[in-house]
Amino acid sequence: MGFFTSSKKQNEAKSADDENLVVVDKMPLATDSQSDELPKTYKDKLPELKRKYEENDANLTESQNKMYKDVLDLFSDPEFKIPSELKSESWKKVLDKNYNVEGFTSLSSYEKFFLTRECFLRFLVGCKWDFNQTVSKLVETLVWRREFGLTYDPALKGTNVTCDLIEPENKTGKQVILGYDKNGSVLLYLKDGLQNTEPSQRQVQQMIFMIDQCVMLNPKYVTKVTILVDFKHYPEVEGVVKKRKMTPLGIAKQCLHICQTYYPETLGYAVFINIPWIGYALLKVMTPLIDPNTKQRLVFDEPFTNRIDSSNLDYHYGGDLKFDYNHEDYWPDFKKKVEGRRTENYERWSELGGSIGLREVDFKP
Repeated sequence: MGFFTSSKKQNEAKSADDENLVVVDKMPLATDSQSDELPKTYKDKLPELKRKYEENDANLTESQNKMYKDVLDLFSDPEFKIPSELKSESWKKVLDKNYNVEGFTSLSSYEKFFLTRECFLRFLVGCKWDFNQTVSKLVETLVWRREFGLTYDPALKGTNVTCDLIEPENKTGKQVILGYDKNGSVLLYLKDGLQNTEPSQRQVQQMIFMIDQCVMLNPKYVTKVTILVDFKHYPEVEGVVKKRKMTPLGIAKQCLHICQTYYPETLGYAVFINIPWIGYALLKVMTPLIDPNTKQRLVFDEPFTNRIDSSNLDYHYGGDLKFDYNHEDYWPDFKKKVEGRRTENYERWSELGGSIGLREVDFKP
């Protein structure tokens, strides 16, 4: 099995009758870096996280600082535009500042909001500090986000991926954001065995939308996303397909390509459990497509409690949160919280000047 070898350790569920469990029916969301919703391990590490963040800035070499400034200056140019669609040479026109051609348009304020200092650094690191590659990948990402529907610009209503659009996919709770790991990263649970719909582009939209929310909801100084993947089949849940259906290879490939291409340096780790033989077969087929950086972040059959405090973990996996998904309780609250947090962040970003390259730690709560 190669890197799929596992120790077959178990995630042991706690009894639903355990009186020590804390009943939760909605997504806990920290209001600030000292919020009760955040694990003590994160709050204890906060001074160190801040120090490391500042040290990483201070330790950039002269050439790295110059490259960062060159990238920032290019995208901050008042004349800067991006193509309406990606063609093989379109990013070169951006490098040459050849904007006055058909199909090139200026960035919206929401696209400028996306281009934070941390965002630029993620792409620079992911592109190994290659200027041309970084610019190419950032331009491609901006165009992709427009096409996919992740600008969140209210002026583009009708083209954005929204909670309302993907809601039918989550009637059974197959993707849930709930709690934080020991480092403060938001937890995304993927429960493949709660599949309730036929394969479609909307399944891709749901997967990527949820990852995008995790990035946005992460607390200060945290940039990585933690994904917990449970393959166990739950045919007893209303709405779940009775016969197991694995995620189609085409959809899996598309999601992997998007994550590796447009979300560099974003995955902290992904833990896979309850993997059936057909799941291993799918993962084996995907292996050649997984880059080494991503591959080393994949963990198999490890108890979630190794990386997550019990106070932040679903009791089905040995945690203290008595969480049983109820769509009518969870989803309206989830929608209100993610849309509200994004609006709050955008408004604080605007108050700070609304410019490209602002630090996320300055406008996150």
